[in-house]
Amino acid sequence: MSSNEVIFHNTLGWSRVNAVFTGCGRTKQCKMDTLPNSLARCCIGAEFDDVYFTNGANGKTAHTAFNRLCSSFEPNGFTYDSDIICLQPYEGNFHSDTNTRKLTFEFAGKAQKNVYVWTPSCYNPADKDKKYGVVYMFDGQNLFSKGSTAYGSWNVPQVMECRSDYIVVGIDNSDHYRDSQLTPDIGKIKKQYTPMFENGTGIQMAQLLLNKIIPYINKNYNVFTDKSHTAIAGGSSGGLESFYIGTSYSDIFGIAGAFSPPFVLYENSVWENYLKSIKLCPKMYIYTGKHDPVEKELYPQVERTVRFLKSSKHSEKLVYDCREFNFHNESAWAGAFIKFAAMLE
Repeated sequence: MSSNEVIFHNTLGWSRVNAVFTGCGRTKQCKMDTLPNSLARCCIGAEFDDVYFTNGANGKTAHTAFNRLCSSFEPNGFTYDSDIICLQPYEGNFHSDTNTRKLTFEFAGKAQKNVYVWTPSCYNPADKDKKYGVVYMFDGQNLFSKGSTAYGSWNVPQVMECRSDYIVVGIDNSDHYRDSQLTPDIGKIKKQYTPMFENGTGIQMAQLLLNKIIPYINKNYNVFTDKSHTAIAGGSSGGLESFYIGTSYSDIFGIAGAFSPPFVLYENSVWENYLKSIKLCPKMYIYTGKHDPVEKELYPQVERTVRFLKSSKHSEKLVYDCREFNFHNESAWAGAFIKFAAMLE
């Protein structure tokens, strides 16, 4: 499959499929050719940022990133309150969880925290000369297997296998304390978000990553240890934690991805003071949707954060990806992850 070829898995049974490409101030619509096995195909000769699909009438998918790391998509059929259909990368015959190893670390002196390490199929532990970058991610339980949630998964292996030069370390956050563990205690939480997010242990989670997980990975895997090849990413509360870690430890992380982050949790003055305290920002990818109730609640504070970063010395390192018709779930983040992965060194 060439980098200019796009495949759409037409599980919706549309009689006609159009692909609409957008980016760099341009829009191009292509009528897709019908292939066997409910597939449709078109070729595009120019570089764009994202793509969505229509049936020429009322049917329309959400937008998803379009670049060299992923050129095939399928609808997952999940909607909140409209007929807009989410997209996720089409896996075909790709098996996503065959190269994953589970580790266990002690967290906060008592809890056992599972950590999953995924390596690309080309990874050879005996080849010490070949080094790989590392992406550390939260919600490791939802990253690698397609059916990990009702909304799909992040489809991380499919995207990263195309790069084949990074391993992915996913920290499990599936227990009852997830939101607390991924909320740094940097100041007062707004009243409507207590007690769930109050007195969060996100700072302790950062210490687990910095003091235990990263040293283990550096010692036991063939990886680069410089910040240019070390990334952090997560969705929702994991996006908040990734933003905090990336901006607090920019000497370790060269890139951070905050997907649908709940910056809104904190009192406005607390969050503004934190932003002003950032001395050095890594290359930063911030994603938000605007379609479902959760994303609508998070979007305004994300937008204010982006405006602050753009007005500061950190602006040149920021990529902001706002998708009006996208949702607060793994399927939406899977589409956005494609764009984040293309930013890696």
